[in-house]
Amino acid sequence: MLEYRKEIESLASRKFDRSYEIKAAKILKIISRANAEFPYVTIIHRINLNSKQVLISFGDYVETKNDESFNTFDFIYASTREERKFIHSVLEQKKELPAYFQVEDDFYKLIYPVKVDGYIFFLLLTDYQQFGKVG
Repeated sequence: MLEYRKEIESLASRKFDRSYEIKAAKILKIISRANAEFPYVTIIHRINLNSKQVLISFGDYVETKNDESFNTFDFIYASTREERKFIHSVLEQKKELPAYFQVEDDFYKLIYPVKVDGYIFFLLLTDYQQFGKVG
C-alpha cells in the first residue's frame, strides 16, 4: 500500500459529494486490482449526520447515477459492534493504532487507520477465500 500513499492521502477529505465519490472509485479500483492479498478496498470516514456520528464508506464503484443527486445516506457503512468500537477508539485517541484484523468463516477483514494532517480515516481491506488462506 505504501506505493499508493499519495493517492490514499488525497482521499482525506471532509467534503463528500459526487466528485469525491468518482475520485475515490478511481483510486480504489487501481489499489484493489493491484493488491492480491486483499482485493477489495473501501474507504471509511466518520461524519455527523442529523446530529449522530455515523460511518460512511466509498468503494471502487460509482453509486450515484449521472442524473441523481448525491445523498450521503446512500453511503452509510453497516459496521459490526467491534468495528465501531475500534474506529471510535482510534478517533477518540487521535492517533494511529495497529490495524484491526478479523477472520470469520474464510472472510478476512483488515481496517487500517490513515492519519493525514491530523485527520483520521480508514481503509477497509477484505478478501474471501472459500478454502482459507495458505501460508
